[in-house]
Formats: sequence, structure tokens, C-alpha cells
Amino acid sequence: MGAAERDNRIEDRFLTASPAEQQVLGAMAAVGSRVSVRQLRGRVPAGGNVDELLRRLVDRGLLYRPTRGSYEFALPLFAAYLRRNAKLTKLTSTVSSGRRQL
Repeated sequence: MGAAERDNRIEDRFLTASPAEQQVLGAMAAVGSRVSVRQLRGRVPAGGNVDELLRRLVDRGLLYRPTRGSYEFALPLFAAYLRRNAKLTKLTSTVSSGRRQL
């Protein structure tokens, strides 16, 4: 499987998540591969029930719980894909707004 095909499969899985779940996945990717619920509560916007969102992501097969209170991505390259995608989104928005950040 090539990189483009792998990214397409990961993106398809990501798009099955709700916007709130996608925020949790993005926050996890920013922190690292394994995160605690405590780390996520400080990064997910107010109003999101982090515990419920994590449970739904586990049910969808996007995350798993290796230990009590911690979560990891179920797909090995999911975090790297999300970090790469976040950088591209930031770069694209910077270029389209006419700003340049160093």
C-alpha cells in the first residue's frame, strides 16, 4: 500500500468522526501517541464531554485504552497523519490570508 492510499484510508476513518470527536483526535495528535484524559481535558474546547467522546472513538475503532485513563490511536500512523494535515492546513490558511509566519 502506497503512502497516498494509506493517507486516504486514514482520512476516510477520520471523516467518520463527528466534529467534536475530530477535535479530540487533533488534540491527541498534538500531545503525542499516548495521552491521558487529564491531558485532553485541558486541550478540548469547553462543552465537550471528553470521556463520552473518547468512549465513542474507542467504539468506532479509532482509539484503544492500553491502560486505565490513557488512550492511543488504533491506527499506527494516525497521529502522524493528523499532525501533517494540521501543518498543511495552517500553511494554507497563512498563504491564503496573505500573511507569512516564520
